[in-house]
Amino acid sequence: KVETELKLAIMQADWQRLEKEIDDRVSARELAKAELDKGNAFTTLLAATHRPVWSFVVLALFCWSVLSTQLGLPAIALTDIHKDIMMTVIIFYFGGRSVEKVFTTITSK
Repeated sequence: KVETELKLAIMQADWQRLEKEIDDRVSARELAKAELDKGNAFTTLLAATHRPVWSFVVLALFCWSVLSTQLGLPAIALTDIHKDIMMTVIIFYFGGRSVEKVFTTITSK
């Protein structure tokens, strides 16, 4: 019984932490949107495209670094820190947006 209660308490703490993270992201998006309203067309374009462009470039570089060795193409020399940074960007952009959408769907019902 104590073990079940402990597991439940841990799950509740994790859920509360996830809710706070999502609230922080929503707040950051609202702040970014307010900042966008102040900019001109060029700054608006940059603000809307820099994150997806950077994420897809990093994804392409990562895929190239993996596939180039298999296909006999010139390899890009990446250190472990480069790979860690690239994986963080990929996970943040592609995974973070998915988690945000799922969490919003769950909490809006």
